[in-house]
Amino acid sequence: MKVSAVCPMAIRSTVYELERNSTGIVEYISATVVVNDESQWPQLTNNPAPGVALDIKMSSPAFLFIEMELRVVEGLLAFWGVESIDINNAEEFWLPDSDVEKERLKLFSMKRSFNPLTDAELHPTSFDLVARSFIAALDSKDIEVPLSFFRKGRIDSRERRHIDAIYDFYFVLETVYGDGKTKNYQVKQALQESVELCQLVQATLADEFLLATMAREPKLLKSFEKNYRNRSAQEILGHFVELRGFLHHHTRRRPGMWHPEDHSRFEFDALVLEHLTFAVAFKLMEPYVFSDKTVEAYHALVESAGYKVEWPQRGVQDET
Repeated sequence: MKVSAVCPMAIRSTVYELERNSTGIVEYISATVVVNDESQWPQLTNNPAPGVALDIKMSSPAFLFIEMELRVVEGLLAFWGVESIDINNAEEFWLPDSDVEKERLKLFSMKRSFNPLTDAELHPTSFDLVARSFIAALDSKDIEVPLSFFRKGRIDSRERRHIDAIYDFYFVLETVYGDGKTKNYQVKQALQESVELCQLVQATLADEFLLATMAREPKLLKSFEKNYRNRSAQEILGHFVELRGFLHHHTRRRPGMWHPEDHSRFEFDALVLEHLTFAVAFKLMEPYVFSDKTVEAYHALVESAGYKVEWPQRGVQDET
């Protein structure tokens, strides 16, 4: 958004300032509050865990209120071109008012950010997998729709749009195992009656990577305890159907309703669904890309081009 002029805005307990570039486009919003309670300042303590030097505790006492206000501002300014305010990647500064406070402060800044892998960090994909995908494209056209939902869900998940990811991953399950049903109770029954899908749910919740990710994040562990611990595969599939129904409707009257920007609330559900639908999508793809027919066609293609045949990769489920 381009703004004609700016000045500091002291509103309630916060001072908001807009920072523009040379053309007048607002690039940053700073929000300043006074924190007199020293117990709410950043705390650094030695951490006994191997490989971890310090345990950092930041209460960010005003952050939730500022986030709420900026979400409202984001909506109000949508009429004048604002698409989003990037609150998830906020940078936090603690500014001492005196030398004494400077001595007591142990941390002066922290940035919240999620950065994608660089091109140099990406693992190369074996060429035979690429070639065999082209070879198998015509035969596998009937599975393109569920694969598209899976692909779109992974994009949403990577960009931390967990609510959107849940929609896409759920449609993978409904498309493949929903038996053409449209009513929630009918879809739930169809999913729960699929022996194959129930087995995949059980395997997903035993996945070592998923368990390790959950163990590192208290918030994810809390979601696991609430919705997944000691529940059967049928109950978990019922949870997915109910969750999708919950996210499909909205009302201002019901307390605890979801916010379209509160993606972190549903992060663990999206994570479980991503792992589950990876297994579902791989099961759909495998008979085409890894079939003897496709492998033989790949050999013939490479040899006719005068290149050395690269050994085909079989059963590789690389989630990078």
